[in-house]
Amino acid sequence: MSHNIISRLPLPKRSRIQEIKQEQVEYPDGMQVGIFDSSVPFSINKTLVMSIALAISCAGVTTYFLFAAQKTKVTDTQPHAKTVLSQTTQSSNTQPSNNAGTSTSGGTRTGSHTNTMSSGSNNAGTSTSGGTRTGSHTPGNGASSPHWLMTSGLLGNLLSMSPNVADHFFNSNSAFVKSTPVNGLAATPIASYTSYAQFAQDLSDGSFPANVQWVMFGIESTTNTPLIEQQQPNVYLPKFAELAHQHGLKVIEVPGMDLVYVNGADCHYQYPETTAQAYLNCHIPQDSSQADIYLIEAQGYQSSVSDYTYAVTGSSEQALAANPTLTIMSGLTTDRGDSATQIFSCWQATHNLVSGYWMNSTSSTLPEADQVLQSIMTHGG
Repeated sequence: MSHNIISRLPLPKRSRIQEIKQEQVEYPDGMQVGIFDSSVPFSINKTLVMSIALAISCAGVTTYFLFAAQKTKVTDTQPHAKTVLSQTTQSSNTQPSNNAGTSTSGGTRTGSHTNTMSSGSNNAGTSTSGGTRTGSHTPGNGASSPHWLMTSGLLGNLLSMSPNVADHFFNSNSAFVKSTPVNGLAATPIASYTSYAQFAQDLSDGSFPANVQWVMFGIESTTNTPLIEQQQPNVYLPKFAELAHQHGLKVIEVPGMDLVYVNGADCHYQYPETTAQAYLNCHIPQDSSQADIYLIEAQGYQSSVSDYTYAVTGSSEQALAANPTLTIMSGLTTDRGDSATQIFSCWQATHNLVSGYWMNSTSSTLPEADQVLQSIMTHGG
């Protein structure tokens, strides 16, 4: 998956709400009226009309002009001209058609988008294009309500390597272990899926693991997620959360930023966007907001603290605008060549914006992960 350097220039506006273009309406007398909305009223000069009417001796002609003057008046309840829509939108619980829409050279996108998400409360703020948000929000604090996640095998190795670190971050049911529990640690086990279809099948036939209360849905272009699910995260992220909740499960959703490069995607990268801008403009964080936890795959930007912070901030704000009760986590990793100091700096810059992290690592780079976690411990995390 490629990652572009993120510009902090204003993001291209690509909103799912309807845009209305200005329309010029020409009337028989040559007067032109600019209409931005179908309910904008206007009136003509009644004095001029009456003067013309009095100057005409024929009663029939006079009646005609008075009638014409009345017909040219538009009220708020009687639209005069058809509004022009440059972008249409759908909001329903049905799956969108295969027509993903087309993009123009100017960066606008036409086509349909299905969004099954309910709107957030009034104090959540409003989402604008590019994922920015207005309104009030108190960000989560990783130090006061930590959620840390690691795979079972690596966590077992960390426990052997550095028991105090493993105990500090993972000996709590607010922490998570991907796959099976690790003896000696209280981290909550989670089942992991890369396919909605497989998850639905396992629930249907009883294959879903017993006594597991949390499930993760991770979709990327590089996983074995079915192509249709990669192409339509706006459909399958909400559907996964809804199905899990119907079965009494809690959900962590982890949509990859590379979804914007999937061929045939409902929403696709458009030049000159950066990857993170496309991810926000396609509203993937918003589509994840029905989950209990939304985990931002920002680790690809660790080489730049400012880029990492940009990705975390934009994604969290967009998701929280849709669901202010959502818990936000982010990703860190030791498998991309960044130093422990660099990874710690990314944590330091964002830990007040999120409620925890997924520490991705490998067996060979686990000592570096241990070093990062020790630094975070030292600084109160």
